[in-house]
Amino acid sequence: MLLKGGLDILKDLIYEKHRKAEETLLFKSLVKRNLSEKVWANFLFNKMFIMDSIESKLDNEFLDIFRSSLIKNDLLNSEVKEFKIKDTTRRYISYIKTLNYDRLFAHVYVLYMGDLSGGQIIKNVLGTKNTHLDFKDPEGLKGKIMSKVSVDMIEEINVSFDWVTELLNEFEQDIIEETD
Repeated sequence: MLLKGGLDILKDLIYEKHRKAEETLLFKSLVKRNLSEKVWANFLFNKMFIMDSIESKLDNEFLDIFRSSLIKNDLLNSEVKEFKIKDTTRRYISYIKTLNYDRLFAHVYVLYMGDLSGGQIIKNVLGTKNTHLDFKDPEGLKGKIMSKVSVDMIEEINVSFDWVTELLNEFEQDIIEETD
């Protein structure tokens, strides 16, 4: 559990990794509102498998943060019907399977807090239905996640950011091919 002020310390410690993720072409294209539905859907397809691998290891106490089935529903309602799993996704899932429960929460912190915070901005930018970004009690969920996170998890949190950034970068060629 983070002590008072611990969240600020944690944010400072991950600042560079967070910035690198935001500097990827996928993220920049999303913010500029020129990311195609196809690339977004394929990103979600990959994220769904990653989150499912995490959720399969979580206690029932965290059912309210589960997103993989909601992503699946979003994809079923999408115009996109062809998806491709990325190599990074396969390797990341294999890595997640090796994690103990405590180390797993570093990845919960990065992925789920991302949806609880930045995901709300993304939802507004996209303007399309993304039910996986709808939360009944976002502040309560943030508190529940943060109760399992500590500053001494920084190394694994950075590992999670590296995986996420690698996946975001793997979509760069897809974006470039669409603009050519």
